[in-house]
Amino acid sequence: MALVFAVTAWSAAPLWIFQSRGLLPAPVAALVALTIATTLALALTSFSRNLNIVAAVRATHQRKLIKSAFGVGALAYFAYPLLYFSALQTGPPLMVNLINYLWPIIGLLMASAMRRENRALEVLMAAGFGFAGAALAILNGARGDSLISKLSNPLPLALAALGAISYATMSAFMNAAVPRQEGPFAMQFFLVALCVGGSACGLTLAAVAVMSPGSVTLHLAGGHPWALLVYAVLHPFSHLAWMIAIQAREIPGFTSLFLVPVFSTIILAVALKGVVGPQIISALTLVLCGILFSSVRDRGVPVVFAAVLAGLGSLMVSVSLPVGGVDEMLSITEVFVGLFAIFGGFVLSNSIGRYANLQKECEAFYAKAQGLIDSDSGRAEEVHVNLDRLDTRVIESTRLEHKALLAPAWRPFVGLSREWARVDLALSTRVSPYEWLVLLLGAAGVILTMHVAPVGSQLLTMALARGLATAMVVGLLFAVRDYDMNRPNLMLSNLESLHLHFGVTVRPETTLGALLDARRTRELDWMAVALVILVAASCISVIMNVR
Repeated sequence: MALVFAVTAWSAAPLWIFQSRGLLPAPVAALVALTIATTLALALTSFSRNLNIVAAVRATHQRKLIKSAFGVGALAYFAYPLLYFSALQTGPPLMVNLINYLWPIIGLLMASAMRRENRALEVLMAAGFGFAGAALAILNGARGDSLISKLSNPLPLALAALGAISYATMSAFMNAAVPRQEGPFAMQFFLVALCVGGSACGLTLAAVAVMSPGSVTLHLAGGHPWALLVYAVLHPFSHLAWMIAIQAREIPGFTSLFLVPVFSTIILAVALKGVVGPQIISALTLVLCGILFSSVRDRGVPVVFAAVLAGLGSLMVSVSLPVGGVDEMLSITEVFVGLFAIFGGFVLSNSIGRYANLQKECEAFYAKAQGLIDSDSGRAEEVHVNLDRLDTRVIESTRLEHKALLAPAWRPFVGLSREWARVDLALSTRVSPYEWLVLLLGAAGVILTMHVAPVGSQLLTMALARGLATAMVVGLLFAVRDYDMNRPNLMLSNLESLHLHFGVTVRPETTLGALLDARRTRELDWMAVALVILVAASCISVIMNVR
């Protein structure tokens, strides 16, 4: 519920800020709004024994989070409102709104880097889908306006970018570095942070009033005071809801906020122009794809679905863009595709070879274990323990934590020492960070180069070509990752086959036995259902946007 409230409040926030334009200079309006919000929060909590500001500061200090609260307050409740108000009230609102709400994407990347997540592909895909959806939403709202005229004054756009970076930094820090705050602790931390930002805003406002009294004079004919008041009242609650939601690691908070630029752009476009085109459906679909990629990143998205959704996403973007002249960047794209195909094919073939080597070493391990069981029945139980540990070690290599790559803390059976060493070597051989870096940069270069150029007169042909190329690029990345992570479902099937081939019983209490039982009795896979629904929605969006 906290996340739903945050998304709803933030989607309407740009409209309140825009409606208050002209009431006060933009920075002063931000200072007034935050001062009002802080005053209201202090007044509402002053009668509470545990939530008044004195108790909140004491509790936050005891949990050694006072520095974190000061940092959050300075970024979220002082720097960000000043930058956002100034950008939205002085620049093109739709373009500023897009740039400002890039912060969930930036925050997602920052938080993933801080937590060192291994599912980088899902995170990057989520960020890509979110950015594409936000861009399409803005293109819908800005249709008919000149992009050059919007860029003639870059200062508002720069301010919006700085605001996005500041709030993304705060959110990533809260998500990845600050211990989770629940119940009254979350309220206390939030209240301290809000008071830090609000106090800075109040002091700055007082200084402005002394130095330039005319700057704080309300111009009632220029804007709507009620809009500024509504923003001030909703501001603390929306940020509190976000702080609570972002610390729930199981909730895809960052990618859920990809919905905000879509919803806020719909509201702004209707309020300003009354125009909402079919691109909004494509934008919403792209955002939902990003949310799904982020929410299932611990499990991983199958390569087929990743490639299909990437291709359909490319189609949605291509058919929604304006039709231009001849694609002048086609030759550059061909160069990028050629280089990426050569290097990607090399890395993929090596990954397949390493995977095949692991299978061969596992087979040799099982063959030697069967021989030891047949020749020395008195040591059969010890050999079975080694087989069970091998199964667990190989299964763990398919998971994100990579715990299986650590040296075993126990001494293996003497007769299997050489086989254990070979399996360990096969498991430790992975795609290097350099190879991943080149692959990711090459994939990004190919996809961006294809989509920044106009599609030309043959819209459908070019769109299909781009979609197919994008699907192949993304499919190659996920295929490399699948072989590098040893493909969990296939690895289970291979281990089960080895047990059957060498006549070794799979004991139910082992890791392999438990996973095989869970696979046989598993219920409906909601991730697969969601993926199929998104594929269907993407196809419908493409058809609706084909002109």
